[in-house]
Amino acid sequence: DILESDKLADNPLVIGRKLTVKGQTYNDLNHIEAHYLDPVIELTREMKRFRKFTSDSDEIIRNDLKDTKHRDPSSIPYKIGVSSDHPGRYVLYYIPNRSVRCEYISCTPDGFKFRRGTFETPGALVDWFKKNWKGSSARTSRSHHQPSSVSNAPYHAHSHVSHQPHSAPRITTPMDNYNTTPHVAQNSWQTEIPR
Repeated sequence: DILESDKLADNPLVIGRKLTVKGQTYNDLNHIEAHYLDPVIELTREMKRFRKFTSDSDEIIRNDLKDTKHRDPSSIPYKIGVSSDHPGRYVLYYIPNRSVRCEYISCTPDGFKFRRGTFETPGALVDWFKKNWKGSSARTSRSHHQPSSVSNAPYHAHSHVSHQPHSAPRITTPMDNYNTTPHVAQNSWQTEIPR
């Protein structure tokens, strides 16, 4: 919704001088288009290109994740889909144990809002989520650099779980092998698997 204010009293047909969308004030419709709509449209396109995005229905996504979990019980499969209950939002589906969990992602001109954080890319959001999936809140806001564990290298479709003696299982994805910063540890999604 667009809230108009500072309207001219003598002409009710003229648009207000201040237009507010989700708490942000704009000067005119062109300003809204350039600073709200265009960034949201670009982020939407980026989400559609993301390797874990699907336009499948909620039921298909849930069944696919359950099948994947059944084939590899120690994995934590996940996908991002479109919310049918909340238009304009995405849903991060994941299955850490027996049941599918869902969390909403909003798209704003500043990036993807997830929990209490804003992320420039779906990759940055997922990278953070893999480290904090048990419920930590995002404390960092949008940064102007790409996290070192996100890469532009090609993605290969299969994840694997590697076990090391006397340690918790390590969940890794092929993206972990394409780290662009040499001093950052590989296998960034390290966590104990709930049983």
